[in-house]
Amino acid sequence: MPNYQFPLLDSHIHLWPPEAADSRSHEWMVPGGPLTKEYSISHYVEASAPYFSTASEHYTPSSPSQSSATTERRSHASSSEDSFKGTFEQSQHPAHGFIYIETDRTRPDFTSIASDYIHALSELEFLRRIVEGRPSEEDTFLPHHRKLLKGIVAFAPMIEWKRLDAYLKKAEEVAGAETWALVRGFRFLLQEMNSDHEMIRSALRDAFWGSLQLLGKKGYSFDVGVDAKRAGVWQVEFAVEMVEKTWQGVPRRERTAFIFGKSRCA
Repeated sequence: MPNYQFPLLDSHIHLWPPEAADSRSHEWMVPGGPLTKEYSISHYVEASAPYFSTASEHYTPSSPSQSSATTERRSHASSSEDSFKGTFEQSQHPAHGFIYIETDRTRPDFTSIASDYIHALSELEFLRRIVEGRPSEEDTFLPHHRKLLKGIVAFAPMIEWKRLDAYLKKAEEVAGAETWALVRGFRFLLQEMNSDHEMIRSALRDAFWGSLQLLGKKGYSFDVGVDAKRAGVWQVEFAVEMVEKTWQGVPRRERTAFIFGKSRCA
């Protein structure tokens, strides 16, 4: 049989810039924790060797105001790429790029309006810098790293559908046309809700179902995360009910595509 070679697409990657590496932007971050620091594409590329190759050009800081620490980190990113350049062609299954998944940034309550989601919107601003190849003075990614970003699963507040629609319009404005074109779906974590009563209060409302149906009409997917091991099998049962109720009476072409990823059931 033919020896087909298919490029790899990393389907679940989290990144964040230096200004978001704290508990203000991410409530789940703890001071001094291993994740409470910048994680950029340059770190990902280095850790993914020898499965990635990158463009031959390297970023040269053009602003004299850039900090020496940032310049040093960028120089390290460039030298790290030199160490495994060319392995893309040598790998049996060369890596092609990755899908960025939102990082569960700090969010307001369900009564908030679109402009209140400042941390989620800041995440889109960060992604826009990547896509447009224009790192800030503190970013360590290189302009040509933009080629690795193949798709985005962004955050969406599962609020009343009209307010969700307003948020999506605001998010598209912040992201810009080129970045927004990479958005393929949205994620809202349910797995952190340990009580079935808590989940029912926040998710069994008509507003939640209306928002899910809105995403389907717009052609977006919805990422679902459940944790049966910690919270109980009822979360899996609830997720099935969520799909059934969202699809009820909806034409097939408008049904929301549900992605069950990183679910812990054992």
